[in-house]
Amino acid sequence: MSKKKQCAASCTMEAEYVALAVAVNEAKWLTMMSEELGLKERLQMPVVMLCDSQAAIKFASNRNEKTRTRHIDIVYHVARDAVQSRTVSIAYVHSNRNVADALTKGLRPAAQKNALELFNMKSREIRGE
Repeated sequence: MSKKKQCAASCTMEAEYVALAVAVNEAKWLTMMSEELGLKERLQMPVVMLCDSQAAIKFASNRNEKTRTRHIDIVYHVARDAVQSRTVSIAYVHSNRNVADALTKGLRPAAQKNALELFNMKSREIRGE
């Protein structure tokens, strides 16, 4: 599910951090739902989130706010709080291994082929009639 963000991000790190906060909220909801369904013992905690922005990962893992990032709305610090409480762990994934890029970006042919392989899909040529 995709939703339009209600704020304009001033840099890539901020955009990734906001997206991470949205994902953390989804993970929290899914965790609570799983617990209510009696699946708590099947949950792997902490929930591992993959992010291709090392700056966003560092910002989420660091409690000390920098002057340049004080403008980030406090509602997005849910990611930082989840990392601190160890309910979420954020791991770096290199862009060429990030399957989400195939769904969110226009890719060059080689990158598209790589993305299809990550999805275990094969390219199929469509021939004109």
